[in-house]
Amino acid sequence: MKKLLVSLILLFFTVGCATEWESSNTSNSVSQDRRYCKAMANAAAPTYLCRNPLMCASDETVKVLDSMVRNNAYFEKCMFEKGNVPK
Repeated sequence: MKKLLVSLILLFFTVGCATEWESSNTSNSVSQDRRYCKAMANAAAPTYLCRNPLMCASDETVKVLDSMVRNNAYFEKCMFEKGNVPK
């Protein structure tokens, strides 16, 4: 049950990262904003990688999920601040 819950949460965040964005400002390039915001998010909230790349230990699961949520939040905040909106 626990593995199923973790898998569903990871799937939810993976789908959330694939959001299509469009610019409300014609002078902005969405792809340029996406690259900039991804770099800013990675600098502000780097994603935690497990010690064993094939499987996370039980004490690392929360760290991984928390780092993914924080990184995605920084990315979305940056995209909104640049004038982009999700499609």
